[in-house]
Amino acid sequence: MGDSVWGNVVDKGAENPKWVVTLVLLILGVVLVLLGGNGGYEKVGVSIKDVNWRIVISVIGIIFIATSIFGYIKAGSEGMTADKTRKNYPIEILVPKIGTPLRSPIHISGKYSKPLPAENILVFELNPDSKRYWPKGPLVYNHEDKTWSAVVHIGNGNDRTRFIMIAYVGKDSLKFLNFYNRLSKDCDKYTGIENFPSDFHVLKQVEITLQKPL
Repeated sequence: MGDSVWGNVVDKGAENPKWVVTLVLLILGVVLVLLGGNGGYEKVGVSIKDVNWRIVISVIGIIFIATSIFGYIKAGSEGMTADKTRKNYPIEILVPKIGTPLRSPIHISGKYSKPLPAENILVFELNPDSKRYWPKGPLVYNHEDKTWSAVVHIGNGNDRTRFIMIAYVGKDSLKFLNFYNRLSKDCDKYTGIENFPSDFHVLKQVEITLQKPL
């Protein structure tokens, strides 16, 4: 069991060096608090008789512990990497197929293997010419057969490439998107989004040819 625990520690440390720093600070903090509280550690010949020094060492230990806790919380709030997000929220686009010529509205559908956070999984269109994203709304889920569907409306077709994508929208990106929607509605003008916060991750996408309207 011990080997398994340390194996997890090593794996996590290799994956995220910041986590190692947080763990080291926590261990050092606990050691210093114990040394200060117990007046040293006689088995290894460490003795701290002066009360003031014991207080100082204990305070430094507490600071280390507090710093490690803050670092852990901050690391968690930074969200997951794109690869981790895709692994945690596996989803497939089955329709349309890559390169299919389509006109708006576009019906898309697919499947998923485990429950998804509906508020955070949204449809977007990406125009590769302008490099802007256009939010298209949430998915409709059929939990019985684990399928999803959506209808995408795109304003203009010009026989050019578009990408229809399913993206994970994290906390910061969701706030940004809500602000964008309110502002667009108030101004009665919609424009594409060039960049999102770092917790926006594309899960799946399909390239289509958007045809001109009939």
